Amino acid sequence: MAIGRRRSANLRVGQAMKMRSTLLVAVVVIGLAACGSSAVADRDAPVPNLSEMVETRGDWSLLNVLVDRPPAESELLMQSPITVDLNAMLGAQVFDYRKRMVAAGPLVRDGTMLVSVTPSGPHAAYLMIEPGDNVIEAGWRRSGRWHVERTAGTTMRRPRQVEALLIR
Repeated sequence: MAIGRRRSANLRVGQAMKMRSTLLVAVVVIGLAACGSSAVADRDAPVPNLSEMVETRGDWSLLNVLVDRPPAESELLMQSPITVDLNAMLGAQVFDYRKRMVAAGPLVRDGTMLVSVTPSGPHAAYLMIEPGDNVIEAGWRRSGRWHVERTAGTTMRRPRQVEALLIR
């Protein structure tokens, strides 16, 4: 009888070890799958709420890697350190603004400021960013008139390319 019990106990221990191994493998596979799909999850991340503002500012110096790339390509208006503040500043108008900025040229440096403008015309728009001060100005033509929004309580000098766009 003792031999039968030992075999039975050994069988149970063996089954338990197999189950633990299977569970461990499953956990590792799921973990690796989750890590492998993180890039896709980041691209599909939701756009911040239009009424949400950031109390603690993000690191706007990260915008430097977006220089020489159009906003549509770099997702500057959708997923960057300025997105939450831009959404809060423009509210529901952000959708119209983003449509106009699809045609914008690359983000360029003008002193400490970053600027992107679209070609002139009835759907013209521009974006000015002062990363050091966390200030944004967004302008776009709507019904033949310029509509301009800027971070509350701030002023910005307008670079030549923006001034030229505004007088056309």
